[in-house]
Amino acid sequence: MATIRTLLFMLAGWVIWSSCFVALYAAVYLGCKYMEVPLDRISTLNTVLVVVWLAHAAVLVWVTMQSWRHWRAHERNRPPESRFTRTLALLLNATALVAIVWLGLPTLVTPPCPA
Repeated sequence: MATIRTLLFMLAGWVIWSSCFVALYAAVYLGCKYMEVPLDRISTLNTVLVVVWLAHAAVLVWVTMQSWRHWRAHERNRPPESRFTRTLALLLNATALVAIVWLGLPTLVTPPCPA
């Protein structure tokens, strides 16, 4: 039987990813609507977007590392269902980590507002 902790670890990665997605989308919308954003240099909006992205990524790295430690600590002498849920939690968090990196890369290389 999966514990509450394992179930939370299963959901945590993608909840953090969705929070990052919404926060970045809202910051781009509000920044482009209310700020003067130059296209030729880094602006305050770029900095805000990178900070928001890195904050979410740092939390997700921590959750993935905790999931990894949880998986390693309980790898042996557990029923197959327990190993499956811990492995699933680890894989879900790892895929969310890849997705959050993919989500944030455009903030590093493209201007946030259209010309």
